[in-house]
Amino acid sequence: MSLTFVLVRAPNLNVAWKYLIGMGDMSLFSRPYIDLWYIKFPLILFMGAEWIARDSEHVLMHWAIERHWSLRWVVYSLLIALTLLFMNTEETGFIYFQF
Repeated sequence: MSLTFVLVRAPNLNVAWKYLIGMGDMSLFSRPYIDLWYIKFPLILFMGAEWIARDSEHVLMHWAIERHWSLRWVVYSLLIALTLLFMNTEETGFIYFQF
């Protein structure tokens, strides 16, 4: 599908060939740079929460039953704030086209 898509959408065969060669470049197998802080911090946070609530069915159930209601709402508010903080706000391009 991708190969024929390139051939159909390229302005000429030379451009299509260069694009297809670029798709098979050896940089495809190189190791990408990943900032581990964005992975380690939530992982440690979630693992800690799961460990604390290991006897409950799920983490929020542990907070809802055994803790005071104000602390439970702080946790809910924090989850909503983190969702809003990390949501995608940039406009994404329309990826489909008509033949």
